[in-house]
Amino acid sequence: MASGNLEMKTVLFFLVILSMFASTGCSLLTGDVRQTEENSGLTGKAAEQTREEARQSLEAAMAAQNRADSLEGGWISTDKLINKAKAALARGDHALALKLAKKAKVEAELAYKQAKHERDHWLPPPYAR
Repeated sequence: MASGNLEMKTVLFFLVILSMFASTGCSLLTGDVRQTEENSGLTGKAAEQTREEARQSLEAAMAAQNRADSLEGGWISTDKLINKAKAALARGDHALALKLAKKAKVEAELAYKQAKHERDHWLPPPYAR
């Protein structure tokens, strides 16, 4: 009988924890936590530096994607990241724009390496013939 009581207490404990998470934790997961210039805490020169760094990273990502596209090897996911970075930059979310642009640049560089390897070591794909 004692083990049944302990199992019931354990089940109740986990139900309480689950309900606490459902009532508070889920709102944290679905809330908009992106930062804009106004709520990022950056002001003046720091905000301007972040904006400029995001813009330069976005330009570098677009150049890297164009290079991959020149070998017909650009990835669709990279275009999506670039578009998201452009939108973040336009709405003033420079930290997010910088993060997305850096990720897009890495993807574009990998796409270029993949396309170059395919071109150098394999027969041309059907779309390139």
